[in-house]
Amino acid sequence: AVVSGFVGYYEQEVPKYSALHVNGKRLYEYARNKEEVELPKREVEIMSIELLGDIKKESNYYIFSFRVHVSKGTYIRSLIRDIGKRLGYPCTMKNLIREKQGNFTLEDCISIEDIEEKKLRKIEDALSQYEHIVIDDSICKKVQNGAILSLDTEENRILLFDPKENLLAIYEKYQKDPSKMKPYKVFRRENSEEVK
Repeated sequence: AVVSGFVGYYEQEVPKYSALHVNGKRLYEYARNKEEVELPKREVEIMSIELLGDIKKESNYYIFSFRVHVSKGTYIRSLIRDIGKRLGYPCTMKNLIREKQGNFTLEDCISIEDIEEKKLRKIEDALSQYEHIVIDDSICKKVQNGAILSLDTEENRILLFDPKENLLAIYEKYQKDPSKMKPYKVFRRENSEEVK
């Protein structure tokens, strides 16, 4: 009942040992220096949560596993701490398996051996949610030099490809002029002909 009660939105306190910046310092720096700091809270969403199997007892501890689907920015350590608070007992994480991150699942993972054998995924596979735009050669050089462009799109972030379908850059809306786009990341291509 306690676990299922977390489905929906709730204010979650960021853990002390995290990389979030507060007053110009990361939280873990405060924690390591034993300095007091007010921990920020943020609204997170628990889309679903379910217990997996029975609750087990080992030594003086009760152990349970669960699967959870959460919004971006949710800290699982904090969720476990908060489950413990509602139960009235301190809880801590023993093990975590991330089953999905962005567009990738566990089945998409590659091994160290795959990396050594150069069996890698293309970056555009990880960014397939963004609009793909193929530009002509006259704009390619501008993109390689990080130019701000006027592009026919309503999207906030896009991928730009040259006529040979090589990924050149990720562009995003230009805050100073939303009718234009600026480079977010430009990719340098090795061992290829110079872009004209």
